[in-house]
Amino acid sequence: MLPRSWPMGRRRTIAFGELLEHPLVGLPGDSGLSRFLAAQASRSGRVPRHRVRLSGFDGMAQLVAAGVGAAVMPESAAMRFRAEGTRVLALADRWATRNLLVCMTPQGAERAAVRALADSLLSLKSPLLSLAKTRG
Repeated sequence: MLPRSWPMGRRRTIAFGELLEHPLVGLPGDSGLSRFLAAQASRSGRVPRHRVRLSGFDGMAQLVAAGVGAAVMPESAAMRFRAEGTRVLALADRWATRNLLVCMTPQGAERAAVRALADSLLSLKSPLLSLAKTRG
């Protein structure tokens, strides 16, 4: 998610390395996403420059809209919290496309609560979710 004031033209994607040239708004440093992004940046010998870190995507989107910096967040969060004054661009890097799986043991699939959770997640019909069935 970028401030709309940034000159990006009609681009639909941006490389993470290019994003690192700008100040960022992010989650706390010990969050999984922050650690993952720091590891990706370090692969090119860089460190993300955060102006501020917040505990949630809603606040991050508000600061992006105010022009404080750019934010990297899941597409679902970016679309949910986008505001006037922001643009959502996909990261162009191959590592940015991730497959999320709902996994359970055969015993877990027999439990109503586990099955209900899996069914609820899969009902989102997101291309990011798939069910991996294994035989135990």
